[in-house]
Amino acid sequence: MLLGSGRYYGRPMPKHIAIPELSDRHFARWLKLFRETVEELCPPDVAALFIERAERIGYNFRLRIAQFRGQDLEQVKPIRAGDEAPEQA
Repeated sequence: MLLGSGRYYGRPMPKHIAIPELSDRHFARWLKLFRETVEELCPPDVAALFIERAERIGYNFRLRIAQFRGQDLEQVKPIRAGDEAPEQA
């Protein structure tokens, strides 16, 4: 997606919504692993770009999942790559 190759045509949101136990803790873990990987494989400026995009994607996914579940969207706060997993209420 970030590279703009146009080869990705998937619809990941329905797959994520279908997982009832998916939580902020999972997104925080994904962002942590993503950050570690891109920092290992990419130059710092490129890694920062990938991380920033991943954080936005994760936040948007979390907003849409919360909306689907009827949760208060104002309670959804951004998670930064490397943040500890938030506690679930």
